[in-house]
Amino acid sequence: MPSLNLHPEALPLLLSQPGVQVVGTDTEIGKTTVSCALLEAMVGAGRRAAGFKPIAAGTEPGSDVNDDVARLLAAGHPGLGLSAQDLCRRSLSLAASPWVAAEAEGQTLAGCIPQLLQAARALQGRGVQWLLVEGVGGVRVPLAEGLSTRELHQVFHRELGLGALLVVGLRLGCHSHALLTLESLRAAGIPMLGWVGNACTAAPYDGRSLEVLTQALRSEGLRCLGLMPRLSDNRA
Repeated sequence: MPSLNLHPEALPLLLSQPGVQVVGTDTEIGKTTVSCALLEAMVGAGRRAAGFKPIAAGTEPGSDVNDDVARLLAAGHPGLGLSAQDLCRRSLSLAASPWVAAEAEGQTLAGCIPQLLQAARALQGRGVQWLLVEGVGGVRVPLAEGLSTRELHQVFHRELGLGALLVVGLRLGCHSHALLTLESLRAAGIPMLGWVGNACTAAPYDGRSLEVLTQALRSEGLRCLGLMPRLSDNRA
């Protein structure tokens, strides 16, 4: 996989953190692709880095491992001896919103945050120096009544000190999606480290639109940390 084109200041910034929460503007915009590239960069810089997908929905027939989780496992430090089950505490079979996927299995995600936080801390206890937490869908995906992914991100910031990196899927409509996601995260008190653009569609994203997006986010105090070149699987 081609490397994420990180800006010069991005790697020192990320290395100064205990990890990061990767939050997307939507589903299928490349959070896992960017997450894997970040993990590879951290491992290359000498960190015992690992990914964590608290909740994943959708597995292939005959498998109980979500593809995103498998990719995170492969991108992390090989010497940690982790399994896919270590990297995802709530793996659901149905490829649907987490609430719906949990219901399909007779489960509920209500009250799941303490369990997910415990699983993340267990990874740190096994030698993970830099923890990447990949979000589920967008920032306000409902998990259960009165609970969304934003509350999950709040807890990971408060308890683990993880700021957020925004992944913007570069496609029509992403300007509004990026600004609304940023607004929601900041309203929840989650510090923002920056944003990464991911070319997630077959059609090229034109240069002028990228300039406008960069300027709009810069005016909100959010810097671009890098861009991901267009790949065949950038939507994942």
